[in-house]
Amino acid sequence: ALYEPPPPRVGKLRSVRTWRPGHAPPKVALEVVSKNHPTKDYRLAPAKYDASGTGELWVFDPLLAGPREGGGPHLVQLWARGPGGRLERQYAGAGPVRSPFFGAWLVVVDEEGPRLRLSEDAKGRQLWPTPEEAERAAKEAAEQKAEAERQAKEAERRAKEAERQAKEAERAAKEAAEQQAEAERRAKAEAEARAEAERAAKDEALARLARVEAELAALRRGG
Repeated sequence: ALYEPPPPRVGKLRSVRTWRPGHAPPKVALEVVSKNHPTKDYRLAPAKYDASGTGELWVFDPLLAGPREGGGPHLVQLWARGPGGRLERQYAGAGPVRSPFFGAWLVVVDEEGPRLRLSEDAKGRQLWPTPEEAERAAKEAAEQKAEAERQAKEAERRAKEAERQAKEAERAAKEAAEQQAEAERRAKAEAEARAEAERAAKDEALARLARVEAELAALRRGG
């Protein structure tokens, strides 16, 4: 049952005590039909919950153990307060049926046997999670977040490594350009030195030739 607000000392509560202060009737109650007492939840429970002031009652008979009279047994029954304020049966069948209190659908799903679940849609494609499912989903979400953070850090590390390699390549390219410029400067200096040496050698040869010609001319005059 769903109590809102919860009764005092809820841990020791064994029955609805609406005659006591602070004990409000359930907003919603659920009864699961058993083989041992198959008619109790069909015949007695609705009257008891009506008298207690319960707002909504679900009777779930997963084994279809209830009585056959009145078109039964019924897999799902929904009882709610009618216009006169009495708890009246609004639905009896295999489901789905919409819960007025929750504004969601009661659907029967096969989870190792028939289970009654709440769903946003009548086809049971958007089931409300159980505490275990919610915990598992939260754990999976946390794991996915951690994995996403790990991948983001790995991507950041790769980006930094790529940036480092790019800078290293840029530095190496700059050094190569400087080395090439230095090599070109040296080649140019060597070419200029060779040209200068060739010019000096040519001047020396011309000077020797001039001396020889002068010597010959002197010999011709002396002869």
